[in-house]
Formats: sequence, C-alpha cells, structure tokens
Amino acid sequence: MEYKLGELVEQVTETNSELNFGLNDIVGVTIDKKIIPTIANLKETDLKKFVIVSPNDFIYNPRTHGKRIGLGYNNTDRKFIATWNNNTFRIKEEKRNTILSDYLYLYFSREIWDKEACFNSWGSSTVVFSWDSFCDMKINLPDIEEQKKIVKEYQVILNNKNIIEKENTILESLAYTIYTETIENCTEWLEINLGISTKISAGGDNPSDTVLEKTEKCKIPVYSNGVTADGLFGYTSKAKINEESITISARGTIGFTAFRMQPYTPIVRLISIIPNDNNIIEFLYMHFKYLKYDDDGSVQKQATKPYFEAMNINIPRNVVKFKNKIRPILKLIENNKQKCKLLEKILSLRLSTI
Repeated sequence: MEYKLGELVEQVTETNSELNFGLNDIVGVTIDKKIIPTIANLKETDLKKFVIVSPNDFIYNPRTHGKRIGLGYNNTDRKFIATWNNNTFRIKEEKRNTILSDYLYLYFSREIWDKEACFNSWGSSTVVFSWDSFCDMKINLPDIEEQKKIVKEYQVILNNKNIIEKENTILESLAYTIYTETIENCTEWLEINLGISTKISAGGDNPSDTVLEKTEKCKIPVYSNGVTADGLFGYTSKAKINEESITISARGTIGFTAFRMQPYTPIVRLISIIPNDNNIIEFLYMHFKYLKYDDDGSVQKQATKPYFEAMNINIPRNVVKFKNKIRPILKLIENNKQKCKLLEKILSLRLSTI
C-alpha cells in the first residue's frame, strides 16, 4: 500500500530543557546512515535547545551535498541529544502496526532513496532537503509480517558479517602478538636496505577502463592511497603488479599498509613494495603496518619512493620461522575480508528489492 512519509512519521519536539543530557550525549549522522558522536566543538552551546533522540527515533541532516543524505537510526536502548539543525522524527504511535522502525531504516539505506531525496532538495549555495519535502515522499509498504521477514533476513546476513569482522579483529591481535614476541625474543638480526632488497614503485594514473563494479572484462582491483575498503578504487582489465606485494599509502593518511596477495593496479601515490626474497614479505608487512611515520612534506604529509628506498630494516635471521607462524593467519584474514565483501554485496542486493 502506498503512503506519504508524512502520514507515517512525526517530528520529535522534546528538548533537553532540564539539561539531563550533556556534551557526551550529543550525536550527529553520516551519509552511511549511522549515528556517531559529534565532532563539533559545542562547549559554549546552549544544550537546552537540543532535541532528545529516544530509542527507535531517526535523525536526518537537511543540508545535503547533492548526492547522499546524512541520516541515522537510534537502534540502541539509550537516549541521545541532537542539534535543532537536524530533523528528528519517529513513527506515529497509531502507525506502529503499519510500519516497523527497522524496516523504515532499511528503506532509507537504499541508494535509490538518496537519489530521490536529493532530487527533491533545493538551494543554490546550500542544498536543503526540507521537512515538507521529506513528508511528501511516497513509500510502498508490504504488510507488517512481510516487513518482519525482510528485516530478519537482513539482520541474519549482517550478523554473519559482524561475526567475521570480529574474528578478523582477534586474528589481527594474534598476528601482532606473534610479531612483537618475535622482535622481543630474536637474538640474530640481518639488516637489509629496501632499495637493494626490494622493488619499489609508485602508483600512476587511473586506467582509462576503470569501472566501479567488477565485470567479466574488468576484474583486476585498482587500489589508491585511500583507507576506506582497503583503498579499493575500482576494477580494470590489466594488472600492473602480479606478484605478492605490500602497498603503503604515501600521501594524506600516510602509512596505511595492506598485504596484496592477488594481482592489482596501483594508482594515486600508492607505494608498492615487492621483496626479492618472498620469505621476508610477511615480516615487512607487519613492520610497515605498525611503523610510525614522520612528516616528509612541507604542505601536505607525503612519503616518496626515495624515502622508502633509503630505509634500512632489521629482519630476523630465522625469518622463515616467523613466516610459517603468521602466514596462515594473514591468509585467513584475507579470506574473511573477501567473505565480508560478498556479504556486503548480498546486503546491497537485498536492500535493492525493498
């Protein structure tokens, strides 16, 4: 059945007038549809005007970037407060047998909803998605039992992804423990120079055939110096690096390190390091993963190919023993990452059917 959102939801007007909530209770929203602690400096702000965000309430930021809407859903049992510049709303009490809050959140999480919302936003220097425009948007609802089924299916997949991510957190911790214990207990070291013992290259231009989604023709990952999604930028038809290697972001967030076990193409100031002796790659990866970098740029932080080529690094003489311990862990971490990517795609496909 088709409804206007304004028929289903109402704005929250309860404010923090008694100052029951403080600076640690202030939240904002992201375009990824998450509620997060605010990063704004609000120490001198009158918190009495802030709106209370109760469990099952929603917040959205009416100011857009023309592409996505900042929105969040309080699916916790805790209350927060949000600035009056946001619109805080909840499902009307008389409509709670018509639509589930969890289902509405999934509806807002679809890419097509962002596009529709931005299409209905207005402004020149500041584009605004007004409350009236929000309320005029239409939604087709299945019956409440079908909504429960969809939410349950989505949550099962999401929970599986969360379990795998927690497993990777444990594996990362185990790998770090093995690395630190190896350093503490090692008595024989071999000093190597990266410029001599490895091949180092810097990423170039983005291939002209790069696409955002993997296709039969373009299935080689393109990695940039970004942090999100391990730096995945898109897919191309030809790999520039075919050996196992280490990549390090060399500009912006310097030092983000990844172990690349499959062929790929690096771009945009991404450093690739290929050891001449593959037995040392796991140790080098852990070394750079936890290395603290100094600034090497006058305006913007950056590291260069010569910067890495000049490095001397101590490697345990019995590095093969370290490799045999940590290699299975790193492979399992990588396999888990691939599983999570697949589950993310399944989640996206499930949302697209709503």
